[in-house]
Amino acid sequence: MSFGGDIDDLKNLRVQKEKFRTCINSIRLKVKDIWDNTLLDHYTKHDIDHSNRIIRYIDKILECGNCTLNEDERFILLAAAYLHDIGMQFPTYADLPRKNKDEYTREEKEMVREKHHEISAKVILESVKPNSKISLGLEECREIYPDLIATVSKYHRKLPLDSEELQDMPVETGKKVRLRLLAALLRLADALDQTRDRVNMESLRRWDIPPESKIHWYTHYYVQSVDIENGRINVCLTLPEKYNGNTKIVEYFKNKVKETIKRHLSEVYTILWNNGIKLYNLEKNPKIIIKYFTAIDLLPDELIKHIELTYEIANERELTVRTGVVWYIDGIPFSDNAKLVECLSKIFKFVEEENYLKAIEEVEKGNVLVMDPMDRITFSIIAGNVYYITGKLNDAERYYKDAIKFSEREDLKRIRGKAVLQARAVALGNIGLIYMAKGDLDKALEYLKKALEIHREINLQI
Repeated sequence: MSFGGDIDDLKNLRVQKEKFRTCINSIRLKVKDIWDNTLLDHYTKHDIDHSNRIIRYIDKILECGNCTLNEDERFILLAAAYLHDIGMQFPTYADLPRKNKDEYTREEKEMVREKHHEISAKVILESVKPNSKISLGLEECREIYPDLIATVSKYHRKLPLDSEELQDMPVETGKKVRLRLLAALLRLADALDQTRDRVNMESLRRWDIPPESKIHWYTHYYVQSVDIENGRINVCLTLPEKYNGNTKIVEYFKNKVKETIKRHLSEVYTILWNNGIKLYNLEKNPKIIIKYFTAIDLLPDELIKHIELTYEIANERELTVRTGVVWYIDGIPFSDNAKLVECLSKIFKFVEEENYLKAIEEVEKGNVLVMDPMDRITFSIIAGNVYYITGKLNDAERYYKDAIKFSEREDLKRIRGKAVLQARAVALGNIGLIYMAKGDLDKALEYLKKALEIHREINLQI
């Protein structure tokens, strides 16, 4: 999807005040100059076109319901859309020494990329200080909400959206700026702009990065377009003609795209819904359309092997038969959480080899990883299973109850309804197996009945 940069044809983000329009135009000119003369190159493209596409996505998201942004919110959101990635070009704000363009290592560039949302906020605030050497186009409007622009930019990724920093803020017009809503809109739109327009394939081929990272960018390369219509996110996935009929590869990328969008949407869904933006829930989003072309790059052999590995993780039925407990992995094999995928691949490998001590070591390492709530539920069930098959029943029950506790979250049930119910049923059923192993048949029956009730609720059989 290629959008132009004219903000006058926007339906829901157009600004009317002259001072706002002047400031946005100034920001656009300065930002374009920075991206046209980059200091650091990355295998993801961050440029003025990316910002323009984000703005178009936000405009379309706002069509899904009855949410109207006030003039101040529109200005802040437009400014943040142009400035949120600017930290990618300011390595000294990541505590790196000042160097020439070609002297920064890949590791240093990755450090900047990981922190760029926070760096962007710092640079925005620095640019409006007296005698600042940084120009981002805010000089003519330094009194017009630079702190709010910085905050929205800062929260476009990673940071929790329930932060106190994102409280509604009164502004000089007497209206309130809904910072949490603005950050959620920017975060989702940024996540949706993960198409081939963003991927620098030349750099991707040249850089030596782990397969799980490389597959992430190949997925974006295969996404031709993303659109939003009547609450539905539509994705056009284009694959090499050679893969037509290769169910494993086709399903991998289809599931990978689905899980990526679901994870990003789950972070913002409740915020958007509570503000009148009515997107379809995660069971109905996104819709994937697949096309095949001969001129699309094939995957390197190492990534074919990586896909094979994810299907080994996904073979939960075989493990259920072998170990006696139900394994539940949700969408983890296709997750963008590379560290979690790597951790679970090791756990499954050691379980397959019946090397349970090593499996337990990996569980304990994985327990400290940062995960979203749905991943935490799934991980807790897998961790509980490892402890169950090693006879550590109390530890197993503790993990299963962790999964049940997370499954009680109302926001998660509303967003991931069926998946949460399935996970809850698995955890309850596995606790029933624990009490059977302990000889407490009454307690076992209590938990198994609860699991059966949920399975009936979602029209499944156990």
